[in-house]
Amino acid sequence: MKSDIYRDRNFTRYIDENGNSIERTPRSHPYSYDGYVIWRGGVSSDANGTIYTDRLSQWDYKKCERLKQKHFGNTGDYWDNRKPSDIEAFLSDWLEKQVKLILLMQYCNVSNGYPLWRLDYKE
Repeated sequence: MKSDIYRDRNFTRYIDENGNSIERTPRSHPYSYDGYVIWRGGVSSDANGTIYTDRLSQWDYKKCERLKQKHFGNTGDYWDNRKPSDIEAFLSDWLEKQVKLILLMQYCNVSNGYPLWRLDYKE
């Protein structure tokens, strides 16, 4: 499947992993919006693993910071402007095996209003 950016540059259309428009968008609900696709590189059903980015630092802070610096050149917590190929390389290093990034989605952590990202991959 061809890689595609699902969110246009004007942020006018947000869709979920099934291709449906979301009801609670970042514009209408900035601190409690629904998850939406940022990038898709395959069929969702092909994915056999998922990582939520807000957990990475909790699992191994030093490893997370080191790999973010290696693959992205910074240790920021925002993933929506990172290249999918760089995220895939990060995931492969994180998991210590080669993986393919299938889906990148953005969510809102409703407990604090901060964004987080879901990384679906296939081993």
